[in-house]
Amino acid sequence: MKLINSMTEDVLRKEILANQESAQNNIRLLNVIKEKFPSFKNFLIIDFLMEQGEDIYTLLIDGITVISLELSRIDESAIWGNCLPVSEYEKLLVSKLAQLRLRVTLDILK
Repeated sequence: MKLINSMTEDVLRKEILANQESAQNNIRLLNVIKEKFPSFKNFLIIDFLMEQGEDIYTLLIDGITVISLELSRIDESAIWGNCLPVSEYEKLLVSKLAQLRLRVTLDILK
């Protein structure tokens, strides 16, 4: 899927960058990522869901690895989910919007 500078891409880009700005100030999230990936250089939030007792993140680490992470707001626990190379993660994406979100996220890292 190629990016074409559409309005949808612009909305996604703004959302991803806003999530990123808030993530940079989230010391707990940064510390959890550093525990799993001590030498990471950067990350972007591909997707974020705020559930009743936890925050669920899909993160792009250093532009090569996609991970899912649940951070509990109740007991401060962290549960790691899938950890996949971008190429494998991309194969799992069914919706065009999810594919577009990944493409925009990768483009931001360029």
